[in-house]
Amino acid sequence: MLHRLVRRAIRASVCAAALCCMASAADAQVGRPPRPTGGGGQGTVPPTAEDSAPKPQHADSIQARMGRDGPTPSLEIGQSYTYDRDRLFASGAITLGDLLDRIPAFTTFRTGWLAAPQATAIGGDFSRVRIFIDGIERDDLEPRNGVAPDLSTVPIWTLEKITLARSADGLRVDLRTWEYNGTAPYTRIDALTGDLNTNLYRAFYGKRFYNGAGLQVALQQYGVTDNRNGGGGQDFTGMLRYGIAHSAWSLDATAIRSNDTRTTTSRFNGGIGLPGYRAARTLGYLRAAVGREGTGPFLQLVASTEILKENSSHMSSGVAQGYGFAADTVDSLASVAQYVATAGFDAGGGRLRLIERYRRRLGKGYNSPSATFDLSRNFLSASATAERDEYAGLTRIEGGARLTPLPFIAVLGYVGQRTPFGTPALGFLQQPASKTARLEAGIRLLPRGLWLVGGVVTRDTALLVPSQLWDTAFVGKAVGRQTGSTARLQGPIGNGFSLDVSGTHWQQIAPYTPQSEAHGDIRFYTEWLSRFPDGNFSFLFQPGVDYRSAAAFPQTNGLDRIAASSRTVSLLVELRILRGVLSYQRRNLAGAIYNEVPGYLLPRPVNVYGVRWYFFN
Repeated sequence: MLHRLVRRAIRASVCAAALCCMASAADAQVGRPPRPTGGGGQGTVPPTAEDSAPKPQHADSIQARMGRDGPTPSLEIGQSYTYDRDRLFASGAITLGDLLDRIPAFTTFRTGWLAAPQATAIGGDFSRVRIFIDGIERDDLEPRNGVAPDLSTVPIWTLEKITLARSADGLRVDLRTWEYNGTAPYTRIDALTGDLNTNLYRAFYGKRFYNGAGLQVALQQYGVTDNRNGGGGQDFTGMLRYGIAHSAWSLDATAIRSNDTRTTTSRFNGGIGLPGYRAARTLGYLRAAVGREGTGPFLQLVASTEILKENSSHMSSGVAQGYGFAADTVDSLASVAQYVATAGFDAGGGRLRLIERYRRRLGKGYNSPSATFDLSRNFLSASATAERDEYAGLTRIEGGARLTPLPFIAVLGYVGQRTPFGTPALGFLQQPASKTARLEAGIRLLPRGLWLVGGVVTRDTALLVPSQLWDTAFVGKAVGRQTGSTARLQGPIGNGFSLDVSGTHWQQIAPYTPQSEAHGDIRFYTEWLSRFPDGNFSFLFQPGVDYRSAAAFPQTNGLDRIAASSRTVSLLVELRILRGVLSYQRRNLAGAIYNEVPGYLLPRPVNVYGVRWYFFN
């Protein structure tokens, strides 16, 4: 009883302090010119004249962006799965897996809270999710993950924009790091706390100079403790960027480095658990670009390196087995260099990209040339891609189109094929040749934009391989044709309400695949303009529910371990006053006892609350 009173007192103190800080700054935030773009507000309202930058001694100006190649367009009916910085922080997502769970046919498997490994698959295939950061394909250098990259290590808090581009072959996660383009110095502070000793802090600083130069610094630190299941840990991540950009050219250098730790994770009903883990990850790149994206030809060159250095405590095989861990506890050091040349041309609604991607790893070189063409018109949008990827040992060809003959009717079709060749790099498995397709049709039910979309996804063959980190007893399985039906109801209803409801049902029962899944959010958002005409207030209330049926995980002994079906409820509430946002979310509202990977219990109710506040110096 006492700890509840203390928790409530702390919560009330945080809210009161935040409100006092925002109130004291109110007079300094009224009647100023619009703020620069790229600062990343707090996600519940677009910038307004009242929510803007202070006027510096010299008039503020917007500088040219660094880099030229933007994210890949996404073909969707209705709203696309694109998150700018505001929408990302207002979504309640803390990890990338939280976002991918909302896409029909995709399933995220978690082994615990924030510091625990997680991976996403489509129909049980973990190899069809590819992640790109500023055009650099992210390589998961942790050998224990195999073809199932750990999404918990992707620093989504450093991002300016996320585009989740579905195709026939899978999902391209296009991440664009935070970029500030105003000469008024920008500062932001985030502080979150909650159950399981969750404490998270972020700080951002950005400044562009009148000669086009720019400096950005961002830091995040979090810590969690789960005394019941283990799997807690800490993370400290920093981002640094310095460069110069003009309308016709840009040059910049960026570095993102994280230091992660994870405590041992236990499993119920037996099985190998997860040992403690400590590693440092570094991504650094130098980028140069000439030309103007969107108005003519451009060329962009990127030289990058990605490094993983593991410093986990070493245990002998006998000691590891005594604790119930796999014998593989050897520290590792891995790195890969990646060089990307992109030539692009935009005109008349068309977008052409010619890319040469070259990797160097363990003394071997891998070329991955590709070409992409996108077309966007009022009634027709199309996309086509061809890639010969020596690194993964695959040739990928895919294309699709969306036709909108009437404003309230749309149809979409996407087909793809991938063919194996050669010998892939370390960490990849030789995948079988496969053909895939995604077909959808939608009708707009309300003029405001509420769409009802139904579709089919199909794949003829695949090799389903999970992360060996979860359990070395889990084995890969080759499967034949798999077809799933999807449905989605998404968009605004009116009076501040909107829906995001989706579901998937697979015709065949396959390993690592819940046969049925559903996700639903009811969102209420208001700026109460009748009372706050200057847009200095907003309120968000969003309950949600997630359901998935049981999933089988085959083992080397010929038996399956089952992750039972689960149903969880969540709640997100946000209140914005001027430039500060008070945020509260509760995961697993009803306290369900469930797991998504057999044996790894997920947390019972978790409360997370805090404040996000930004200002201009």
